[in-house]
Amino acid sequence: MRRRGLLERLGAGTGAITMGTVAGCLQAREGESDSETEEPGTVVGQRVASESVCAEGSEADQDALVTITAAGVELSGSIESPTPCYDAALSTIEFVSASELAVTVGLEAQGGVCRDCLGRVDYTATIEIEGTIPETVTVTHDAADGETEIENATAGSD
Repeated sequence: MRRRGLLERLGAGTGAITMGTVAGCLQAREGESDSETEEPGTVVGQRVASESVCAEGSEADQDALVTITAAGVELSGSIESPTPCYDAALSTIEFVSASELAVTVGLEAQGGVCRDCLGRVDYTATIEIEGTIPETVTVTHDAADGETEIENATAGSD
């Protein structure tokens, strides 16, 4: 009888020790990043301002600058358009992972009569994020000639 009670207590204790050992293995080690287990942030706001002009030659080149802040991401750049009668728009904002954000800047046609020349749309955009701020941001332009990756920025890099 005593032996049975002893074995039951030892069995229960072994289970607790095993569970504690396994649980300890699931935690990130000190100094290691647990970004694989982090949830991506949530986009809680976005603003875009743009201005269109006629452009010639290299004036129509596309560019983008990304700044990662404590509140989210700020973008500024230029995107080529078929005419100057377009506005810039954030057509896609997507977390690829908890640490990587992909942004696509597209074009929206303005109504009315338009000049017939190649356009360049200069834009600034702010993406407000709640929660995990991305470490890397990739900006793609969806312009008249298709999608082109313009900028890939990482927090803390110049």
